[in-house]
Amino acid sequence: MAATCNDAVLNGDETDVDCGGPVCAACRADMTCTAAPDCTSSVCRDGVCLDDICADGIRNGDETYVDCGGGDCVRCSMGMDCLSDADCFAACVEGLWVEVP
Repeated sequence: MAATCNDAVLNGDETDVDCGGPVCAACRADMTCTAAPDCTSSVCRDGVCLDDICADGIRNGDETYVDCGGGDCVRCSMGMDCLSDADCFAACVEGLWVEVP
């Protein structure tokens, strides 16, 4: 039987059971990885996928810029990407934080 991404076995190019590698879906937190793309959070440290966190130096989760914006992180600074005024300290205009006169 050929290796597949849904056979409940660690095989083929998977980094953990049925996830990771060049073909299968990304792995959840606490699963084995070899590189960032193996993880849903895009954070692979010491061979383990980590949760999205607001201080990992990567734009992930619902962040609108690296480690800011979104529902759980701090607001973004001027010139950083945003989706709404809630993502930044002033106003979000055309996707960027701007100072309001």
